[in-house]
Amino acid sequence: MNSLLSSGRGGGWLALLLIAVATLTKADDVKTNSLGMVLAAVPTGSFVMGEDHGGDWDERPAHRVTLTRAFRISTEEVTLEQFRHFRPKHPASLNGKATGVSWRDATAFCEWLSQKEGVNYRLPTEAEWEFACRAGTTNRFWSGDEPPRDEELNPWGLSGVHDAVMEWCLDWHAPYALGNKFDPVGPAAGLTRVVRGDKPDVDDRLKDEKGRVAADYHRSANRAGLPPAFGVAAGPQTKMAAAAVDDGNVGTNAMDRPGFHHVGFRVVQAALPTTTPEPVPPGFVRMAAPVPSAAALQRAPGKPYFRKRHLLPVPPDNAPDEAIAAAGFPPSFRKHNHSPALEVCPNGDVLAIFYTSYFEYEPGVSFLAVRLRFGEDAWDFPEPMFDTPDANDHAPLLYTDWSRGGRMWFFWGWPKLRAGAYPFQWMTSDDSGATWSEVKFPQFTGDIGPHSRQPINTAFRDAAGTLHVASDAEKTNSVLWASDDDGVTWRDPGGRSFGRHTVFASLRDGSILGLGGKSTSIDGYMPQGLSSDGGKTWVKSQTPFPAQAVNQRPSLLRLASGRLLFAADFQRRGNIAPTNSTERGSYLAWSDDDGTTWRFKKLPGAQPHEKPEHAHEPPTLGYSVLRQAPNGLIHLITTMNTPCLHFEFNEAWLLTNAPPPPTDAELMKPTAKRVARPVSFTQRFPDGSLMVRWSGGVADDGRFLKHGSERRYHPDGGKAYEATFAVGRKTGSETFRRPDGSLLWQRVHRRDGTCVWTQFWPNGRKKSESVWHGSMASRLANSALPLAQP
Repeated sequence: MNSLLSSGRGGGWLALLLIAVATLTKADDVKTNSLGMVLAAVPTGSFVMGEDHGGDWDERPAHRVTLTRAFRISTEEVTLEQFRHFRPKHPASLNGKATGVSWRDATAFCEWLSQKEGVNYRLPTEAEWEFACRAGTTNRFWSGDEPPRDEELNPWGLSGVHDAVMEWCLDWHAPYALGNKFDPVGPAAGLTRVVRGDKPDVDDRLKDEKGRVAADYHRSANRAGLPPAFGVAAGPQTKMAAAAVDDGNVGTNAMDRPGFHHVGFRVVQAALPTTTPEPVPPGFVRMAAPVPSAAALQRAPGKPYFRKRHLLPVPPDNAPDEAIAAAGFPPSFRKHNHSPALEVCPNGDVLAIFYTSYFEYEPGVSFLAVRLRFGEDAWDFPEPMFDTPDANDHAPLLYTDWSRGGRMWFFWGWPKLRAGAYPFQWMTSDDSGATWSEVKFPQFTGDIGPHSRQPINTAFRDAAGTLHVASDAEKTNSVLWASDDDGVTWRDPGGRSFGRHTVFASLRDGSILGLGGKSTSIDGYMPQGLSSDGGKTWVKSQTPFPAQAVNQRPSLLRLASGRLLFAADFQRRGNIAPTNSTERGSYLAWSDDDGTTWRFKKLPGAQPHEKPEHAHEPPTLGYSVLRQAPNGLIHLITTMNTPCLHFEFNEAWLLTNAPPPPTDAELMKPTAKRVARPVSFTQRFPDGSLMVRWSGGVADDGRFLKHGSERRYHPDGGKAYEATFAVGRKTGSETFRRPDGSLLWQRVHRRDGTCVWTQFWPNGRKKSESVWHGSMASRLANSALPLAQP
């Protein structure tokens, strides 16, 4: 920030800051309330919020903020003694401060204190917090380039703003909106509330991917966030059994109990700002059309069908930051996109979610999402899905609960949270992923055994209706969390399977089959577990499948036909396999007798590992997921390839012995050439206004594909999206607009198979432009980086 202030562009900022500092009143204007809280006066003024250099992507751009109303703020975080006046039995504290407090409980405390004293108390806005923290200073910390001692007071009398107790703010978290602001209150909606003062994750590396050390996350500008329901009050004080603190496994420390996090808060005494919240930018991945006709959803090829697609574009997949930025992708996107979730939505779309990272356990890991829309032949480009700022969002799992009207569940874990994480958390959607519920946390009815906070790729209901969610346990086993009441309460059944990343399926006799996953073997083969008591105990035996190891996660699925379908590799990384196993590459295996016997088929089109040192080895699925659509088509996706892959096929292909096409290009070629008698579809908003109009029909390969124009509208009637399709493929111009009518992006699909993608700033100026051939960028504007060739 110092470099910004000393630059020609920042000279005016410095003058404004000097004027503001010159008019500040001294912080000895304090008073004490009925709980003994000392409240310091904070004057009006301007400051530079955020940091352009050395901070995280969500701290940019640095921008001028003017606070036009003075306020009082508590000089330290609310203490446990003070908070117990409101909640007498609150159990969590750190350094004498009330921690483990949810955002909701912090705001409830402010409402209680307001009623008690007859004056208005609330949480500070994010801008107020940073203004008071800086106290007229412009360095990394109010104390300079190094953090102060915890008990030191800043020039306005505040302590603890850079210590181990993080602090809730009033605002929802989102990227900063462009432009200078007056009395900002953040976005109108979100999934996490801002946390200031530190990051939620542990410090398990000396430096992170950008060379940051632990103290850097205590800076005045650093932004973090957590869901508002996360805290001790979110559930009972469930105990966790002993487990080594390794690979995300929880320990026995009291602060590792669910909800016992390190977040507290301080209060502001002032009325709420009257500023209008920032609008939430539209997301194309959230624009999910309602369910088309049942007849359309059921259409599928009757003959053997197999198709390979690239799933993620390059960039961002396996691409440097410079290429990702030049292509116009969000700054949260990173080169390593892994551990995928996959599901078929009730409207027929296929939705995939990945974590995007530099390396697996850094605090900047977030989720991106991508759709293959019903009736279309290619995946959309990815967009941000969800981020817990400065916390490692990990191991996404999607599950469509067809027995509950098609409700979608999105599970994930926080394996590196400093304290208080639950084994998993989730959101639900009842509109095919267009909107999601708040983040929810499991309420356990008993104690929790050893586990790591990483769901796998399996969720299912058994014949009794119990919902099971698979998760890694310790290094070499897995657990099935269970809920008998649709997620209201959960339990640990007590047993553990025989393999990390175990994949599960419910058998016809009510028992559960778990296929080992990785990191365990019996004479070089994968073990399996069989449980006849809902996961309490498991009987171990050997499978015919070669053992799996690092960078491998198999998939298991009960098909609508009753068959079990399994996907994995014939070898471990390093080309290691049992001595009597001579086949190499990836395979599909199916069983008609609930896993007693299996038949194998080699998967065509699999690709080698993405890392150059392993590129000479046989193809791998990496981390895989299997799902089946209502029309019978089976979807298999992979990671650890360049790029990630999607295979779509039916059981007729699976059971045939016909040889695959000889080339990869033929595997990826669209199979449909024409659509007969397209029909028009119209869906409306609840108020009757037009939402979307599109057309499609049955193609000559048996699939229902879009054919003709599509128009989508915002709720106010403005155009949102326009495209034209020919046999499921986009042609001509494709546009997506903001609610105010301005163009967000445009793609021009050329006859030669290339596509020009142009993105625009809100003022209409061009933000970025890139040329693509399928999923591979062939040219990025203002970039001299080497790019993948088509």
